Amino acid sequence: MGEDLSKQLIACLKAELAPLDFKWRGHCFVRELQGVSHLIAIQKSTSSLQSRVTYTINFGLWSEVISRSQARGYAKPTSIQASHSNIPRIGMFLKPKPEDIWWTIESSEDIERSVGEAMSIIVRDVLPILAPIDSTETLYRHWLSGPAQFDGDSAHKPWYLEYLQAECDRRQ
Repeated sequence: MGEDLSKQLIACLKAELAPLDFKWRGHCFVRELQGVSHLIAIQKSTSSLQSRVTYTINFGLWSEVISRSQARGYAKPTSIQASHSNIPRIGMFLKPKPEDIWWTIESSEDIERSVGEAMSIIVRDVLPILAPIDSTETLYRHWLSGPAQFDGDSAHKPWYLEYLQAECDRRQ
């Protein structure tokens, strides 16, 4: 990303996401809950330049239980690649018709405008889906209910469900 524009964009998103309990960690914003974290990450376009950045926003879910169960060991998430769910882009939440949304910023005014638009979508369309997924148990129930936004990574979902079920059973 254009270094100055990137820093300004992150600072602007920090200011908006902090009241929602998201903290900047590594390369993404993380909201830690009871064994589950919500992830928000900036993805820049390969066409971005020093003076012009094109970006979108991606979302994910991270599970402490799954992370502890994997051979690579336990580590708190610092990037969207740590997500145990599919990773939808912000435009996939638009109704009635999802569309891929990218913003191009060249100035502070562009940053404020684009972050305002993104935050409207996040608050209106994304957080209501994420909010109920606030623990290991609710993540397990969400994934059991069938395909949905933030479904388990399809290649690993059967194992993820086993790990989550074992933890839920252990807690009963």
